[in-house]
Amino acid sequence: MDQQRFLFCYWLIEPTRGGIVDDGSLTPAIKADYKLNGRDCAFSFFCDDLGYPWFIKLVLPDIGSDKIPDWALPIISMVPEHWKSILNVVWSPGVSYFPLPTFVVRNCRDSVGVVSRLRIPDHPNFAPIPAGALFAATVSFREEFKLFSDGVNEVIPEVYRYLALYKLYEGFYRPSGRWDNERVDGLMASLQWAEEEMGLKKTLRAEMADIRDRCAHSIIGSGKPGIRALSHMDMNRLRDMLAIGMIIGRDIINTLADGKFQLPLEMTRSQRLGLIVPREVEILNIRQLPI
Repeated sequence: MDQQRFLFCYWLIEPTRGGIVDDGSLTPAIKADYKLNGRDCAFSFFCDDLGYPWFIKLVLPDIGSDKIPDWALPIISMVPEHWKSILNVVWSPGVSYFPLPTFVVRNCRDSVGVVSRLRIPDHPNFAPIPAGALFAATVSFREEFKLFSDGVNEVIPEVYRYLALYKLYEGFYRPSGRWDNERVDGLMASLQWAEEEMGLKKTLRAEMADIRDRCAHSIIGSGKPGIRALSHMDMNRLRDMLAIGMIIGRDIINTLADGKFQLPLEMTRSQRLGLIVPREVEILNIRQLPI
């Protein structure tokens, strides 16, 4: 007899406090059952010992397979986004999450037995002399450097980071209001690997423009997705294009530097595809479940 599958999703609320504990030993501050998009959902909200928001858990029962179904994607996108809006109003502005793994388990509806710990690398030592030289070298194109800085700043929401990088790209390759198609074609040819590795259904140039439009334009009630209505699948597309935007932005800054400095050119494949993770999640324990 086939066993019921449950999807467990977690969002750790910044600032991080070492990880999460969901082994059945904690009592959630909020525990409720909702029906979202016609589906039953079990929601739990945990606070730390001081009463501050700690992490969110969402359980979707009977998902039907060991993979996340398409119908679940809007739900696991909507829940953390709406809670972020609530927390920004009632608790603290600028709330953000640290993403955690999602689990599909069988015949377990309450706790998957997860205990996780974050490993946060030390900040590199500050080098004042190179920093001062970089300040002097970028004053003449400080607006472009600000766009690049915003684009790589993980504190800023991803949609705004991408818009900053796209503005940098557009300003460099469309300086007079008209695209320099010859230069853009050369750029896209150098990024041909991205279309292949990401399995894009359109050209990279078209994908970048489409994601830019999805981020920049939103009409409430129109059914057209915008900044706050990006689906879970669109967020994955956005993160891929964000990685491409960082590569393009880095190359633009290096060109504007005119030999005064060079941002690193070598990037691993995982970095190129937007998988740069400054903090690693170590799963300490997942209770063995009967399958």
